[in-house]
Amino acid sequence: EISEEEFQEGSTSEGETSEEDKKKEEKKTEEGGEENNEEQKTQSKEEAEAKAAADAAKAAEDAAKAAEEVQAAAAAAAAANSYSLLGVQMNAKEYKYVLDQVRSVTANGTDEEARQYHQEHHQAGDIMTLLVAGGFREQNW
Repeated sequence: EISEEEFQEGSTSEGETSEEDKKKEEKKTEEGGEENNEEQKTQSKEEAEAKAAADAAKAAEDAAKAAEEVQAAAAAAAAANSYSLLGVQMNAKEYKYVLDQVRSVTANGTDEEARQYHQEHHQAGDIMTLLVAGGFREQNW
């Protein structure tokens, strides 16, 4: 036989706990949890600071890498548009003009033949004279 009060609350077996027991257990967990929460907050703060420092270092590294890539691309673009013949630096348009001036006297009219012709028959001053005559440069005398 059980009392009416026990009947109202419901029976508890070994595997079950009453509502009061659950509430007591939760309260104990919360009290003990506060200490754990403080520890976790401290640990989380330290972890957050370490992560922030690591993220900042990675961002700086990425920025430096990006700057290097931009610089390399600019150098490549400048090199692609810069030509040298007998020590005279020219842009692509000037270079084509200079090669075109002797293309007709070469066997096949290729760029390599025109370049070779200039190297065998001209000097840097001759290249400068061609550039002045073509309107690409000012005469400096």
